[in-house]
Amino acid sequence: MVSATTVLTIGRDAPLQSSRTLLLKHAGYSVVELYTDASVLKFMEGETNVDLVLICHSVEVSSRMPLCTALRMRYPATPILMLYSKYEFIPPQVTSSLQSLGNPEELLDVVHTLICSSCSDPQNGVGTPAGRQFFA
Repeated sequence: MVSATTVLTIGRDAPLQSSRTLLLKHAGYSVVELYTDASVLKFMEGETNVDLVLICHSVEVSSRMPLCTALRMRYPATPILMLYSKYEFIPPQVTSSLQSLGNPEELLDVVHTLICSSCSDPQNGVGTPAGRQFFA
């Protein structure tokens, strides 16, 4: 079990977001679930740190770059994982991307890898998988 590790999930699809949150919580992660750009910006004004940001494919392309830019400024060493279902624009601030989940364990494996990598290489900040694409 993971302890005191916080994942910020951002998505527009409520049932998908809730399912993902349940999966992450069951795996032992603390999860902050946000649905709008405004709620993300308000959350970043607080003192809460996150260990991983997970952005769902349901976030509009027009929101991705501004969100990723703001997230990278607020959390410079935190991995950002973008989920997508087909070829989609991936902002350069994204650490890694994951296409077409085959099963929930694949998502948990990638989340664990990114969080562990970001902790293991403080010089690089985001660890060795930076820029890596995962395909399910």
